Amino acid sequence: VAHTVQPGDTLEGLARHYLNAPQQWPLLQKRNAVANPRQLRPGSVLHIPAHLLPSAPAQIAFVQGDVRTIDKTATAQPLQAGSTVPEGTRLQVGAESFVAVRLADGSVVRVPAQSEVQLQQLRRTGRTGQVRSVIELRSGSLDAEVPTTGDAHRRFEIRTPRAATSVRGTRFGVMLASDGRSSTPVQQGSVAVQALAATQAGS
Repeated sequence: VAHTVQPGDTLEGLARHYLNAPQQWPLLQKRNAVANPRQLRPGSVLHIPAHLLPSAPAQIAFVQGDVRTIDKTATAQPLQAGSTVPEGTRLQVGAESFVAVRLADGSVVRVPAQSEVQLQQLRRTGRTGQVRSVIELRSGSLDAEVPTTGDAHRRFEIRTPRAATSVRGTRFGVMLASDGRSSTPVQQGSVAVQALAATQAGS
């Protein structure tokens, strides 16, 4: 998260605002190589690492058939409606199966049969409550319904190996072909699609 320094800003204040944890200001100091944490230069840009933001787990809204969750430790977990899933979880949807995932900002991601997605980033920006969600489509397709909001800092993004689709508020789908190319049908609103560099797509 990029922050443009305003007069009166301190690293402790920024840690409180973004991370809801003022005691973590030394991490911001190290990340941005700040000499004096109490004397920040107005107009300069500091970066808040996304992994430091508070987590915003998703919830399984509906599940049918053979849907498996795989967490960061590669352990498969039983899945049922109402259960929560943390950042990093992979969802594998089998034949004639379906799962709907509700994110912290009210967005709903529906994943049909023969698809796999990973909840790559599920974070909330400290006291402001702004939600940052990044979903990686590994195979198959998905449909996303993102509520419209006036929050200019909210981030909702679907990534495939070659492209990233980001939205503010709309309903759209992403389909991934076996050769890595993707298509994005839009049912309502508008989306922005950006090609990913080869190094980023492979990371």
